[in-house]
Amino acid sequence: MTELLTAKLNRPRLAGAMIERPRLYAQLDRWCAVRAVVIHAPAGFGKSSLVNRWLETAGLVARTAWLNLDEDDADPARFVEAVAATLEPLYPGVLAQVRPILADMQGGPARAWRRLLSAIQAGSAKAAAADASEDGAASSHDDVLLVLDDLHRAQSDAVDELLLILLESGPSSLHLILLTRRRGSLRLARFHAHGELITLAADDLRFTGDEVADFLAAKGFATATDQELATVTARSEGWVTALQLATLSLRRPGDMRALLDALHGDR
Repeated sequence: MTELLTAKLNRPRLAGAMIERPRLYAQLDRWCAVRAVVIHAPAGFGKSSLVNRWLETAGLVARTAWLNLDEDDADPARFVEAVAATLEPLYPGVLAQVRPILADMQGGPARAWRRLLSAIQAGSAKAAAADASEDGAASSHDDVLLVLDDLHRAQSDAVDELLLILLESGPSSLHLILLTRRRGSLRLARFHAHGELITLAADDLRFTGDEVADFLAAKGFATATDQELATVTARSEGWVTALQLATLSLRRPGDMRALLDALHGDR
């Protein structure tokens, strides 16, 4: 596995203290009951940080494969190999099953993708059988999350088709979290209509007044009034990047007047 590919498989590190967001965690906690979670919002809304922190609080890091996508992954063969490499630690041997098919001129990404999904299904069935023999009943602990970060960078008709194959006929134990700056062309209406999809957009990710209060308290604004909180929330529009940039611009930490002026200037 190349160093470049290995670097793409690392879950990003959380920078500093995080504001806990239980209202969003509660929605993400339903992941096991749906085929996919789609979070789409412009840059700076904290999509990756939200999911990253939720995985930690929910104790799901060990059951998660995280892939940071880029423009090269719009090529379906590259995409299949990258996903297989991401899932290899959770399903040992899947990468070795996929690579020969991708290298075969008579193979192709779609065939390799179906082989990958079959290998995952076989691995899940084996784990379920082991659980049943030990506990007397099959367990859901083999359910796995595949996070595709920056999906917008890799979207193409071919990649969309592969994702639809996974959603329509892939292993029920494999669940997607798609992080993207735009909704894209992926046809998800049917999954939404059948309750098989959780969607979060920019308006969901905006900080509420209470979350703004938590953010300010963490930044040393210990005495903010209700009116000041309301003004900060309105001027920032709940956009976490605006809040972060405004607080970083202050000469004196905790200076509410300067913060309000900085946010007023951003509008």
